[in-house]
Amino acid sequence: MTKDPAPFLVPGPLPFVALPVTLERVTPEQYSQLDPLARARWITYVGPQSAEEEELIAGEQHHFVRAEAAGSVTSPALLQRLYDDEPDPGVRVVIATNRHAPLALIGSVPVYRQTGASLVAYLDGRGFEGDERELIGEALNAHSKDGRPLEVFVAAVLAGP
Repeated sequence: MTKDPAPFLVPGPLPFVALPVTLERVTPEQYSQLDPLARARWITYVGPQSAEEEELIAGEQHHFVRAEAAGSVTSPALLQRLYDDEPDPGVRVVIATNRHAPLALIGSVPVYRQTGASLVAYLDGRGFEGDERELIGEALNAHSKDGRPLEVFVAAVLAGP
């Protein structure tokens, strides 16, 4: 990132917001100079590309930026770390239903809090195919408000009545 980067347009609360962020790596010094919205947009549109950048996200203190990272990060190890360190239960659910989260995290979330992407990631990751997958899909459609963790729900479905 240069000292005076050319802004680019990203969707924001207004139709478009110009942010002084370029699509490249950032140093800790550059990251600390960004406001929370710019940090969140960098995470969302660029994301960490190095261990140093992952450390920036793992150490983030601003609630809004952590919430944005929860849905945007694609590193399972970083998602696990964010989950372990996150005090807000709502943000923890967003982390755990990120399709890139470790399967154990996705499986620990109640069925009614799952997203379509997290369900597909879980079923693909556990290797469910054919008749098993169809059985689980039918049960999920019939019991979408179930409060049991996905892992427990799926085990019960496969065990039968």
